[in-house]
Amino acid sequence: MVFKWRDSGWNPWAELREMQRAFDSLAGSDPLEMFRGGTFPPVNVSMTNDEILVTAEVPGVKLEKIDLSVTGDSLTIQGCRGTEPEGAGEFHRRERPFGEFGRVIHLPDRVQGDKATASYKNGILTVKIPKAPEAQTRKISVKGE
Repeated sequence: MVFKWRDSGWNPWAELREMQRAFDSLAGSDPLEMFRGGTFPPVNVSMTNDEILVTAEVPGVKLEKIDLSVTGDSLTIQGCRGTEPEGAGEFHRRERPFGEFGRVIHLPDRVQGDKATASYKNGILTVKIPKAPEAQTRKISVKGE
């Protein structure tokens, strides 16, 4: 006899989806988390042979309110997104977060933190961090006999 799970009311796919959501939540990889205010600022991390490039969206954050630091293979972005609006009365809808934020981004390779540079334009923070010499790819020439 073949067991038919549909007839039993049990759906293994629904349970698998629920397990995936639980694992994503534990790992911090929930793609909707940034819209719920949990992951700020949203970042892109890319790299070339020579450097790692981190771009972060920090709209409305004043330059003097941004603090960056590199420790080992991690970049820390901290800052403050204004203060709670005064005199606004009772909110009908509140989606724009405010206050202090902080995020640690684990970099994909070893870097030279003391040579990092950063710029800020139109709400986009760009951080360029040179890779450590030992992390850079080197071409090896092959000689024939």
